[in-house]
Amino acid sequence: RGEELADRGQFGSAGGIANGGELRSCAGILDAADKRRPDDQRDEHREPQHEEGSAAGGLEWRRAGGGGWHSRYSNEMASSSFPPPSRWARDGLVAVGGPLTPQRLVEAYRQGIFPWPVDATPEGLLWWSPDPRAILLPPGLHVPRRLARTIAQGRFALTVDTSFEQVMEACASVDDRSEATWITSQVHEAYLELHRRGIAHSVEVWREGSLVGGLYGVCLGGMFAGESMFSLERDASKVALVRLVQVLA
Repeated sequence: RGEELADRGQFGSAGGIANGGELRSCAGILDAADKRRPDDQRDEHREPQHEEGSAAGGLEWRRAGGGGWHSRYSNEMASSSFPPPSRWARDGLVAVGGPLTPQRLVEAYRQGIFPWPVDATPEGLLWWSPDPRAILLPPGLHVPRRLARTIAQGRFALTVDTSFEQVMEACASVDDRSEATWITSQVHEAYLELHRRGIAHSVEVWREGSLVGGLYGVCLGGMFAGESMFSLERDASKVALVRLVQVLA
């Protein structure tokens, strides 16, 4: 349910946010968002737009296809790096190995595929498309009362795309994740390049000038595919998610 993402602060490539039937470019929407650092902002806090008792049915479960086969990357596959959905493994594994380039990442996300390395070796780069998938439609996000009060207090400042790399580094290292993170140096560089090209974006949460939470992901068409989020203070990552939904709505 939509409320579960806000309650638990869950966010990752297994799900994404779609901005409705208009299919506006989420990259363009984020480009228009406030990119000023907290020191440059005034008291312009806006409360989340929601109604008491609003529906929380914004998660849709969609199946992409069965099959029990996945590919290993080869030069012969260069023109089409991934097998058709009919050949994807039932556990969601689509392919193993291959380059982690901006071009291949864009090709992957357009097909609902994302990389999730199990280690830093070439054979450790796995490409996934879980079945079913969770999709959050912005009108379906339910903001619990306690979280709404936290946002209304205005103790956090929020920005978009002011510290993308810092957010990625925090996602990779917070809570001792650095010992078992899937955000390898290769992943770090690949998504940083996507950010430079205006495809990957971040939402930052600040308190007293310090980065205390945030999230990042990939924008293609009308979809924002969440990659990771972190929180150093209670509710910080949830506030980032609410802000993202506000921007995309």
